[in-house]
Amino acid sequence: MLNWNATRDEMDLIVKIMDRVQEAGSTIDRREVSMDLEAVHCNGCPLELDRMASGHIGDVLHDVHGISKNIDRKTGKLKRGFQPRFAA
Repeated sequence: MLNWNATRDEMDLIVKIMDRVQEAGSTIDRREVSMDLEAVHCNGCPLELDRMASGHIGDVLHDVHGISKNIDRKTGKLKRGFQPRFAA
């Protein structure tokens, strides 16, 4: 069962990340990717969300798209050896 225990501060950072990704022109599904980030963060691959919210947009896009492509949505774990650049 997935753990969905991100704090309010963590969720606020995820919103900032989504804002930046959309401003960069990505056509992601905001709700889906937000859930992916929370699931990965809370289920085995903590992310440095504060760094991600202000980091180089190329690195942020790498992580957001990589997580979306490599997440196991049943467990929140990453597959195929994907390692986010903002992994804690």
